[in-house]
Amino acid sequence: MQNKTVLFNKFGTAAELYVKEISLPQITDNEMLIKTSAAALNPIDAKIRNGSSFVCKNRKEPFPWSLGFDFAGTVKECGCNLDFHNGDKIAGIVGHSFNPRAYAQYIVSDDKLIVKVPDNVSLKEAAALPTAGVTALDILNTLKEKKDKGNVLVLGGSGGVGHLLIQLLQIHGYNVTAGASIKNFAFLKELGTNEIFDYHDDYKTKYKDQFDAAIDFIGDDIGIGLYEVLKENGLLVTVPSYSFNKVISACPSCKQVKSVLAAPSREKIAYLLKLCSSGKLKVHITKEFKLNTEGAQQAHLQIESTHTRGKIILVP
Repeated sequence: MQNKTVLFNKFGTAAELYVKEISLPQITDNEMLIKTSAAALNPIDAKIRNGSSFVCKNRKEPFPWSLGFDFAGTVKECGCNLDFHNGDKIAGIVGHSFNPRAYAQYIVSDDKLIVKVPDNVSLKEAAALPTAGVTALDILNTLKEKKDKGNVLVLGGSGGVGHLLIQLLQIHGYNVTAGASIKNFAFLKELGTNEIFDYHDDYKTKYKDQFDAAIDFIGDDIGIGLYEVLKENGLLVTVPSYSFNKVISACPSCKQVKSVLAAPSREKIAYLLKLCSSGKLKVHITKEFKLNTEGAQQAHLQIESTHTRGKIILVP
């Protein structure tokens, strides 16, 4: 079977992406063939493509490389050792963490990070959820270890992870203040944010020493500046991996800092889908791109703009 797949032959800009039909391997007893309904983009996809991700140092196969971790689709064939059946609607993560391959018409995968999708959750919404949702959930769990309830500031709350985190914080009883550009105020209000400010303003003076915790989605000096809004013994959770060391080393002795890298599991993905099914969690998809050369390139330009509201997906 031929499979329309997004590939790239060398590290570089979004222009390196192209679509080609390649042969699919036969499934083993521990694998299934999945017809993809949607694949979601994450910032790490662009970092793998341009060569800046840690994944690039650990990925052993020669070019061309494929991309994409998050997907949803339908089981077409299933190995005898798996607890799935033809026709099941499923979603999850493939190739974690060094062999991404969700940007494709079909996927062959084991079931390690794949779950069934509830009937009332769309496959597009399910595709957009796994990595961003697990990251948000891991941030929440990091907070709960240190700070049960309280006032939390989120900087970068309108993005893929941020908009899910704000909803999870609300579900678990936190009071959320978010910084954003004015164009995103209405969106953040819809998510249930308690207070919103323009991040262009001097928020560090306005909110000095007021928060039990702050979430840094920006990193570097902006992340470091968030120490100023924390109370004594307050917790900063920093997410961008490229600046972990810089932000952590700047932590004042009277405050705390934790870094977060998503640790996905079937249980976490299933929990998030259950929240979607119950109507408590909503995944905002801001734009769909076609699974072709132009669509893949435009989707990567969008994710690299760092101004994406919610999630974007590729659709075959």
